[in-house]
Amino acid sequence: ILILLGAFASGQAFDKAAPDKKAGDAFKNIKVLNDDPSTSLEGSMMYFNTSLGVKCEFCHDQQAFDDDKKNSKKTAREMITMNREINKSAFKGRLQVTCYTCHQGHNQPTGSPTIPLPVSAPGITRAPQGTPMPKVDELFAKYETALGGAEKLAAVHSLVLKGSTDADGRSFPTELRLLDGKVYNEVKAPNRLITYVSDGKDAWTKVSAGPPLHEADELAPLLMREGELYPASRMKAAAAGMRVFGTATVGGHEAYVAFQGQQQRTPSNDRLYFDKESGLLLRQAYVVPTLMGPLPTQIDYDDYRNVDGVKVPFKITFSRPMISWTLTLTAVEKNAPVKDTQFEKP
Repeated sequence: ILILLGAFASGQAFDKAAPDKKAGDAFKNIKVLNDDPSTSLEGSMMYFNTSLGVKCEFCHDQQAFDDDKKNSKKTAREMITMNREINKSAFKGRLQVTCYTCHQGHNQPTGSPTIPLPVSAPGITRAPQGTPMPKVDELFAKYETALGGAEKLAAVHSLVLKGSTDADGRSFPTELRLLDGKVYNEVKAPNRLITYVSDGKDAWTKVSAGPPLHEADELAPLLMREGELYPASRMKAAAAGMRVFGTATVGGHEAYVAFQGQQQRTPSNDRLYFDKESGLLLRQAYVVPTLMGPLPTQIDYDDYRNVDGVKVPFKITFSRPMISWTLTLTAVEKNAPVKDTQFEKP
């Protein structure tokens, strides 16, 4: 979302994206992504940035995105063509080789091991075979109890959250209105008001001083999770297809890690991290499929506070490989009057 916020704040946005348009019809000077959906273009650009460790200006003139002055833009087109040809000829069209396969976060491909080899970040410690582990429905039961109990949670139908979105030393006043899986996220950027909206299915952005509507494929999964009345509530229905695979450390707390097995795996493949002691959810992680490769996203929950008998995380940090932003709450109102019409697409 912060990438979008920065784009709108500078006046450079994917404002012509629409689900019924191809990229070549919606934008100027598209050469190799012509037949891709226009709503997929932003996710692809984010994946390029992540894979090469660069920002938009590496290929684009910020004042004229369609300009071809930079050789890096021409090279990018050649690389996209090469990448797709490799997957087509060697993997029957499956997306197996991506930009990240060779670049590993550098603008020059990594062709040989470094000395010393980089130390891998600590991940999930797999439980030894035969080790008794809790069932996922047991973890959800403990989690709901820690939040205040299933009965109190079921009585919450809407939330109004106020606070700030913080990233790169900047802070933007923020208000979220949640209604049974729908979310209206209002961010006050300099000289404009930006709203990110999801009706529980589709997602779009509106700007007070800009294009009337903007849609992007990677927006919907994020807003779907942001619209949950309590974190990962929508995953409770999938608990039967999940199991605990091991443990991990999150913010100094040891957590059980649960996700779906190989047979039931969904494209996003959510991973849930439950605190072994308190039962609270510390993290959920998922993957957004883009046309260029998978874009991982991680959401960390901290500073749970009691609000009229129900615990709410007052600090939520969203992370992707090259960017992170934190929503810090200052006020939470349960069952506030939230109109369903706010979530209607213009």
